[in-house]
Amino acid sequence: MTTSRGSAVERLSSGGDRRVRVVALALAVALVAAVVGAGWLVLSGRSAQQRADAVAEATAVARDRAVQLTSYTGETFDADTAWARTGATPQFAREYAEANEPVAQVARRVEARAVGDVVEAVGRAVSTDEVEVLLFVDQTITRGSDGTQSTERSRVVMTMLRQDGAWLVGDVVLR
Repeated sequence: MTTSRGSAVERLSSGGDRRVRVVALALAVALVAAVVGAGWLVLSGRSAQQRADAVAEATAVARDRAVQLTSYTGETFDADTAWARTGATPQFAREYAEANEPVAQVARRVEARAVGDVVEAVGRAVSTDEVEVLLFVDQTITRGSDGTQSTERSRVVMTMLRQDGAWLVGDVVLR
């Protein structure tokens, strides 16, 4: 049974009631916007989780590297600094080795023992493969020759880069 105005389908197919077409179009646009918005939220959430995971992983490795960077003895200096060969980018490993030459000489001469301790660390994702980590590091140095002890408190910004699935030290800046 059809009313004088006809069914909605008849009105749409016959070019009838303009309001019905406008409402149908608006609903279609709203549906597309909802699907796009939901997709964006899913991708955005996944990206945020990936960044959070990168920060957690890189910060944990940076804490370990900061302790290794600030802990050594005059006797075992070469072994204590060997971590850089596998735990840093090739460029940083070269810079680190060059900077350590005079430190090694002094450490051996005064029979120094240095122990690093990370008091606090916080990371910030630059991307999912690069994280900057701010570390608060205490380094206690003991001169073996006379037992003199001193503690240095440093703020260190360590740039961690993920390469081939591993987090490597890319740069270290004292603040």
